[in-house]
Amino acid sequence: MTTTFLVRTQYDGREYRSVEEISYYDENGDEQIDLRVTALCIDITTCADQGDDTWTFIRRQVEDRLDKEGIPYKDIEFEDQP
Repeated sequence: MTTTFLVRTQYDGREYRSVEEISYYDENGDEQIDLRVTALCIDITTCADQGDDTWTFIRRQVEDRLDKEGIPYKDIEFEDQP
């Protein structure tokens, strides 16, 4: 099954943005938190003041980890990307 993962991040209000959880929408259109993928990516953190590079960095880190674990995906989107 290939799916689009939705990455939810958290911002500490000062310097850092990090992965909070990763979810997807099931065949019924209900959002499901993917605990395995979230655990795999929960430690991804970057400086929040990099503009678009913040999102590019997080996306590449998530993609690398999914690829390394052999987890198929269609796309990676961000809930809070401007």
